[in-house]
Formats: sequence, C-alpha cells, structure tokens
Amino acid sequence: MVKHLKWMCRDLMIQATFWSTLLFSISHPHTHKYLVSNINANMMAIQGVMTSVMIIISNSSFNKWGDKIFKYFPHMCIAEIIAYGFALTAVGFGYISPTLYILIDIFAYGCITRNMICSGNRLRRIIYKNEIRERYDNSAPIANSAACIIGGLLALIPFPDWLPWIVMICGISVDNVFYLIIYKRAVK
Repeated sequence: MVKHLKWMCRDLMIQATFWSTLLFSISHPHTHKYLVSNINANMMAIQGVMTSVMIIISNSSFNKWGDKIFKYFPHMCIAEIIAYGFALTAVGFGYISPTLYILIDIFAYGCITRNMICSGNRLRRIIYKNEIRERYDNSAPIANSAACIIGGLLALIPFPDWLPWIVMICGISVDNVFYLIIYKRAVK
C-alpha cells in the first residue's frame, strides 16, 4: 500500500487529477449555484444539447485527424486557460451575464476542452503500458475522490462571491500546466 501511494504521489497525471479536482471541488458548489440560479431551464437545455453536439463533432474529428490535432495539444492547454480565465473572471466579477458565460463555455468546451480530453487519452496510451495503465486507471479515481472529499469540506467555508471563480481558474491552470509538462516529456 505504501509503495502504491508513493507511486501515486510521483505520477504527474495522478497529481494533475488530484490538484485540479481539489480546486474544482472547492469552487464548484458556489459557481454552479450561481449559474443555475441565474439562467433559465431553456438555456440549460440548450447547453446540454449543444455540448453533446460539440462532443460528437470533436471526438469524431479526433478519430479522423488525431495525429494533427494532438500536435496542437500545448496550444489547446494555453487557449483553455485564456478562454476560461477571461470567461470565469468576467462572470465572477459581473462583467458578463451567466447566459453569455454559458455560451462561451459551450464553444470553449466543444472546441478546446474536448480535443484536450481526446489528446489526454492519447497521452495515457503513450505513457502507460499494460499493468501500469491498469494501476493508473484504478488510482485516478482514488486521487479524484480524495480531492473531492477535501475540496467539499473546504467548500463549506464561506467565500467572497468572486473567490470561487478565481479558484476555478486556478484548477484549470494547474491541470493544464501538469499536462504541458507531461506532453513535453512524452513527445520528444
């Protein structure tokens, strides 16, 4: 058990999962409540439909042009930080409406984040072989759950209204920095 825990602490993808999930778990209850309270049911339905359409398009595109898309993974990491950094800051400080944030999220998630997820799948295929992939697949949910427990408890602390938005930006940034490092090491 100790040997496995040491491996988890050294593995960068497990670290990315833990730290980004921790920050998302702290911010999500606050940001989600705000968004859901300030948009109508039709907009939530549109978001669900459009996000699903974008997933079909992005994943199908990756299946066809994955080699070309994967080369742009570092650019996507930076673009996601910029897109969400702008959108989360703007909605968190009241510069844009929650509805406009949802529209930005649909586009950013569909065009950037989904391709990053597909590229992340490719990175895992490159990095983890055989039993190590199984160890990763079984360990990532442990790190995710531990982060959710800690983050959920920290989310119980009252925050100024703007702080969860900044914490979410940090979650995206931390995840992407880890993945930039992982990509650079895997693709030499």
